[in-house]
Amino acid sequence: MYARNIIKKGLSDTMPMTDKGGEISILLSPGNTGNERMIMGYGLTPVGESVKEHIHPYSEECFFVIEGKGSVTFGNGDIIEFEANEAIRIPQNMLHTIKNTGEVDLRVIFASGPLAPTMQKGHINGGNNEKNN
Repeated sequence: MYARNIIKKGLSDTMPMTDKGGEISILLSPGNTGNERMIMGYGLTPVGESVKEHIHPYSEECFFVIEGKGSVTFGNGDIIEFEANEAIRIPQNMLHTIKNTGEVDLRVIFASGPLAPTMQKGHINGGNNEKNN
């Protein structure tokens, strides 16, 4: 009975987005699985590259590092370094960028919630944090 409500998705089911820096694949979302409270995805950032500075006005974000190492730089200048097998939580409405500082591709699994009203309002490049954009 419960299996009807469980949906499985893999990387081969997604088309990576490259407009935010690196490759971001949304695995579970309202659009492909009917999620109501969060999204989950996979991120790959090549050596020396970064995920563009952005903000999540509606959501907090967390990610687990599968491989590689890097840093998160926040809008206030604070920097947190991380490596494989560590998890990072980024509070809602906090400007940040993620940089691969290692010698291999940075690979992470991320989740974000609660959901914004639209995907465009959930991830805003450059830090314009007005919720009504």
